[in-house]
Amino acid sequence: EMLGYLEGGGVIRHTGGKWHWSDRAFPAENVSLRTSTAENVIIVDTTKGAHRVIGEMDVPSAKTLLYDGAIYLHRGAQYIVERLDLPNNRCYVEDANTGYFTDAIVKTDIKSLHRDLEERRGGLEVQLADILVRRQATKFKKLRFRSHENVGYGDIHLPADEMHTRSIILAFAAGTAGGELLRSLSEAEQTMIVSRLASIVRNVAPVFLLCDPNDLGVASRLRDVDLECPTIYVYDNYPGGSGLSEGLHRNLDMVLRGCLDLVRSCECVSGCPSCVGPPTPQDDGDERGPRHAVLAALEAIVGAMGEVGAVAEHLPSVEVAG
Repeated sequence: EMLGYLEGGGVIRHTGGKWHWSDRAFPAENVSLRTSTAENVIIVDTTKGAHRVIGEMDVPSAKTLLYDGAIYLHRGAQYIVERLDLPNNRCYVEDANTGYFTDAIVKTDIKSLHRDLEERRGGLEVQLADILVRRQATKFKKLRFRSHENVGYGDIHLPADEMHTRSIILAFAAGTAGGELLRSLSEAEQTMIVSRLASIVRNVAPVFLLCDPNDLGVASRLRDVDLECPTIYVYDNYPGGSGLSEGLHRNLDMVLRGCLDLVRSCECVSGCPSCVGPPTPQDDGDERGPRHAVLAALEAIVGAMGEVGAVAEHLPSVEVAG
């Protein structure tokens, strides 16, 4: 019945006992390799009455980069967003020399819909689940170039994006090595360890999954509503999932050992952008800095797996053509 319907519309035809595609457009033309939506926002420069198209951007990115009052950088020039017209997929900007750039503050809410796997892996409780991710930009900061001095802020009034996807959940549950370690620390130390560990996993996992870091999303919770413990969500950054969460689950031991190797081998003293990130005024607890605290957490988690060694022999091999 469906084949007959498609044949009637000229999409396919039946010849020689087989069905053949006959439409002018190929199906893959409607599938973007860079974004989950085919709709783009057209960026229009209206400086001095002009109406010149200077670029375009996918809708989800536009909500965090092209909100009213945002600074849009194009070929080294600064443009200020006068109006973002989402219903008509248009963004109107004007040439400006503000001396600052803008950074959106995005709030991410995660709701677990269905868990289809739960197990103990090393020092963590690990789950695979379907989740609903809700992201919304609520405010933005104005940061001065070079010094990053905060010179102002503004509100963003745009609708939230919702995405149903797949996620691996790393829970510091009671009775696990990671959970017991966090229970002995202050709330500020727990927040620092969980958030920085989430960033490390997001940076290391693509080495084993052979994907781009932007293909993964991460969110950390000091006390998850459902699991009632510190939790890290690492999810596929595409609607419906793309299999990366399952791949991370299969390679989780190697990924966590890779995280440990990264932090342990770093030559910094208290933390740097190459490992756990630099110390900040918000860090509290161990005066030796975030690196020592995160290293202790990783050693406890990976130590529960046994054989806490290097992972160089497990890294995926890549042949480079000469």
